[in-house]
Amino acid sequence: MRYSYQYSVPLFAELARFFLDIES
Repeated sequence: MRYSYQYSVPLFAELARFFLDIES
């Protein structure tokens, strides 16, 4: 579960940045 969490956080941050870039 720890490994999955380590990957989930950066992935989510990347997704958020992607969406923010589109909205701008």
